[in-house]
Amino acid sequence: MATRRVWGEARGSLRLRVKLATVAILGIGLILFVAWGMWDQNQRIASQRGEIMRLQEHIRHLEERLGILNQIRSHRPPLPHAEATALAHAVQQESRRYDLDWRLLLAIIRVESGFDPRARSPRGAVGLMQVMPVAFEEVATELGWADRDPEELEDVRLNIRVGAHYLFAMVRRFGDLEKAVQAYYLGPSRITNPSDEWERLGRHYVEALRISQSSP
Repeated sequence: MATRRVWGEARGSLRLRVKLATVAILGIGLILFVAWGMWDQNQRIASQRGEIMRLQEHIRHLEERLGILNQIRSHRPPLPHAEATALAHAVQQESRRYDLDWRLLLAIIRVESGFDPRARSPRGAVGLMQVMPVAFEEVATELGWADRDPEELEDVRLNIRVGAHYLFAMVRRFGDLEKAVQAYYLGPSRITNPSDEWERLGRHYVEALRISQSSP
């Protein structure tokens, strides 16, 4: 009898342990399931937030491009649609590349060339930003362009790239935006002795700088 009682108690204890182990396993499984669900949900939320941020940046990009295009279209006589679109793309791309205000780049284009990509000055400046051959050579050397020719400066994208790069170099050199614009127009060696030409055009640049610095 005693043996049966001990055996019965052992069986009962074993069944209890099995039940407790089963409950523990189910509990751990439930915890893991809930944790996985929360992790998966957090991952989806993070992914959705990333997508929202990308969409917001894309919208800002498009709004900026539209603002640039509207400024270009306000010029008279208006540029053909294809030229205006190509110019807007180039101005936005290079203003972002060099952290320059696109309004300033458009102001320089307006003053320097009147939005004429084929403009040439008596001094040899070419294109929309009236890039001088010597400035082109400096930029080409810095960027490692061994196969580029100054005659290509009538190309809208190349002209804006070179002009923006040169202006950025002047900003770094003088640490002052107004002096950098003076150096862009006069040449870096002449800003201490502005010419009559600068006095004539300076007011347009100063106004462009004011608009650039006050615009959102």
